[in-house]
Amino acid sequence: MSFAIVKDSTAYMPRDLLRHFQITIVPLTVTYDGVTYRDGLDIAPEKFYQRLSHVSQLPVTSPPSLESLIATYEALAETHDGILSVHLSADYSRTVDVACQAAAAVDIPVEVIDSRSVSMGTGFVVLAAAHARAAGATLVEAAETARALAPRLHVRLVVDNLRYLYLGGRIGAADRWLGAALALKPILAIEDGRTTIASTARGHRAALDALLLDLQTAAAGQKPLHVAVAHAAATRDALWLYDQIADQFDVAELHFSELSPVVGSHVGPGTVGIVYYVEA
Repeated sequence: MSFAIVKDSTAYMPRDLLRHFQITIVPLTVTYDGVTYRDGLDIAPEKFYQRLSHVSQLPVTSPPSLESLIATYEALAETHDGILSVHLSADYSRTVDVACQAAAAVDIPVEVIDSRSVSMGTGFVVLAAAHARAAGATLVEAAETARALAPRLHVRLVVDNLRYLYLGGRIGAADRWLGAALALKPILAIEDGRTTIASTARGHRAALDALLLDLQTAAAGQKPLHVAVAHAAATRDALWLYDQIADQFDVAELHFSELSPVVGSHVGPGTVGIVYYVEA
């Protein structure tokens, strides 16, 4: 027996890694038009983003229920002697809080990890724990490894349409109008679980180039990069970015993933970005 690893559905990871490391997934939910969908189970990202482009207000996203997390932990307790549960930043969701409540309700050690990130940022924390487990780490040792990675993660997202930041209350109507008039593309930065508009670029290609420049700056120390390219209904841009990174940088690993509906609902279709950290 060993410890199980659980992640929430917002950390879209390549399926071969999920299967290889036997990662258990608990879904968040997204509700719009009066219907609630389990993230990654009841609606595919492509279909979700098609619908999202027509909504007048953002969908409501919710953490897993306490009952569902308790049920997941209890099921894993039958075949494991501990659980490591990794989730998106507590600044964006109550999932970490619900996981802590569920951990207190079961008779098995559970280490709850706040990844302080989203998307493959959370995914990289999951992978750090999984690699530690494969190397023989205990539950506590793997949790320490996962927590140590969290502050080293960086997320940059190029938002294609300011409408979703406006609907979410992150920018005002004047900023939305001015940005659209000047064809400005905001570049969001997620650092230590919080989102800021790091910069803007004039035009989409310039924004993608800015992401590559960010990686060049990060790689200045000549250490390998761990990178993931993520997108919300922006496959062509994401593939172009993936190829540029593969050609230009020394990458220890490079992944390709989608933004989950729960995450993508706040930035909108057409968003593309990178998640990365520098090898220690």
